[in-house]
Amino acid sequence: MIQMMSKLEKKRLLVIIDMQKELFTLKAELAPDETNSVIDSTIRKIQEFDTENIIVCKDTRGVDILGESELEIIDDISKKIYGARTIVKRNDYSYELAKVIKAEAQQKQLEIEIVGAMLDQCVIANALVLRLMIPDAKIFVDLDCCLASDMDAQDAAVEVLKSCKIEVI
Repeated sequence: MIQMMSKLEKKRLLVIIDMQKELFTLKAELAPDETNSVIDSTIRKIQEFDTENIIVCKDTRGVDILGESELEIIDDISKKIYGARTIVKRNDYSYELAKVIKAEAQQKQLEIEIVGAMLDQCVIANALVLRLMIPDAKIFVDLDCCLASDMDAQDAAVEVLKSCKIEVI
């Protein structure tokens, strides 16, 4: 298996988790500088990837309560990811995301970068599902491109990610 993996072509994927207006609006009221920094860092990160190597996960749990507009991806980011694959999820994690990426891992050696909101909930849940389903992939979480509930939650999430062999950059 290791010998076979070394012959596979490498591919980098960017997974964007829940970069939706609703989450950023709530956080921006408490920490506007942090949310603006995450948005700017994410836009820079997106520019490192071709659109076909970007997968966007969107949470639709609140659609009945919030309405469609609050669940849309932040405008500045949405413009940069036009044409990227989108996966709709109804809870913190997506097995569909993992299945799509696992299919690609059978043909290429993957490096997966994950960004999004909320680090201590949806980002960590998806990172762990990916680690379980694609154990040979290199998985990174870019802290500059992630929101967390608060600093304590961020620190706890980082420790869990590291203990599960997910690199935090």
